[in-house]
Amino acid sequence: MKKTCQKWLALALCLAMALTMAACGGSGNATKSPGDTPGGAKASATGEGAGHGEKVKLLFAGTGFSNIINVPGHEDTTQNVGDYLKAIAAEFMAENPHIEVEVLVNNAASGTTETLDVEIASGNVPNLFFSKEADQSKYMGMGMIQTLDNYFTDQEISDYIGGIMTNQNEWRIPMFSAPKLICINKTLFENAGAAHLLPPPDDRNWTTEEYMEALRAVNNSSAGIFPTILFAKTASAQESMMGYLWPFGARMFNGSDLSRTTLNSPETAQGLTFLKGILDEGLAVSGPTALTDDDMWAMFENQTLAVAPELPAFDGMASSAGFEVYYVNYPHPADKEPGPLWQFTYALTVWKSDNPAEVEASVALAKFMADKWAVPMSEVCGALPVRESQKAEANLTGELQAVVDLVGEVGTVGSGTASPAYPVLRDTFKDMNAFLFIGDKTPEEALAWFEKTLNAALTK
Repeated sequence: MKKTCQKWLALALCLAMALTMAACGGSGNATKSPGDTPGGAKASATGEGAGHGEKVKLLFAGTGFSNIINVPGHEDTTQNVGDYLKAIAAEFMAENPHIEVEVLVNNAASGTTETLDVEIASGNVPNLFFSKEADQSKYMGMGMIQTLDNYFTDQEISDYIGGIMTNQNEWRIPMFSAPKLICINKTLFENAGAAHLLPPPDDRNWTTEEYMEALRAVNNSSAGIFPTILFAKTASAQESMMGYLWPFGARMFNGSDLSRTTLNSPETAQGLTFLKGILDEGLAVSGPTALTDDDMWAMFENQTLAVAPELPAFDGMASSAGFEVYYVNYPHPADKEPGPLWQFTYALTVWKSDNPAEVEASVALAKFMADKWAVPMSEVCGALPVRESQKAEANLTGELQAVVDLVGEVGTVGSGTASPAYPVLRDTFKDMNAFLFIGDKTPEEALAWFEKTLNAALTK
């Protein structure tokens, strides 16, 4: 992924990728097929009763993230890339001797699921997969993922912060995450005498008018300091730029219906107009179609950028560079409530199987991992807990605790990661912004183009 900022991304959310691949075990479930499995069963958190004592063999696949090593409390068994998967499997099997778990480590060097795809092509289909949610969405589109409705109690569902898990067409179990929000170099605002224009610590929300006033106050082109940045060269712009649109009422899809996009709306057009206004007023780095999130990270580290729409990942950078970081929500129109936040989530997916006992055992393994490993894995990744019951366990800084509280307050929103056309969605959104930023299309024209292009991909 990012090249210039990987040393900081290792603190963010397992975004740094492993350079080597480790795999163990033999052929796995070569006879397993991605058929439908009846729902309605409830697997216990420990796996007790999964398969009703029947011998079950599972293939547990996960990405070999290079920074998931030396997991707190499990240092002895997590010394190498992929060890965390083997340690989880060993602990689970010790409690559930009737379940045999084989581990497959997906090579993360290229940032893809190539290793897993090769295994699947040879008939080695996993039962459970842990990785980035965006990596998993294509398998959802291929019909290989088990819907988890009715596999979780209402109490378990309500434990997830900000409605991140709904039990309606639910296809993944979040482990930990970080939201896209507004990251501020508070020191630059203090130097400009404008810190009073930022949202207060006990609220973290502000209006679009307040946001623009703050950008104007910190603008110092003569000193080479830019208020903020918009970028539209790479697909990663989708997650960062979409944050500006949610507070206006924009939504990528209508609930769980992923067949057609609903982004083309008057509310989204208003959001795009606001976004373009930031650029037109000279409050963002010029030439956004040539800029990437790498540029944003580099400028933020060099303290030439006051506001960055990004993950809450700048604590280590700020400490090293000697400035104070402050996290707040994207701005919202004065006549609307604060908008929800999109979560960059690492999660587990249970895969379909012709054998219901495999699905039940897979859910049990997923719950075991989410219950006992989510917090230490989030700590080693610098990520955030996604469950109320785990907030107290996590070793969070004051700013990160404020982020968790903010997510719980404003809730979360989906940006289409479950769509089989998500890669197309990201590229199309990036191109739509490019048209807007260079003035080639009005907001309404850009949205009409986006809708036509994405819907064509969704119907394929």
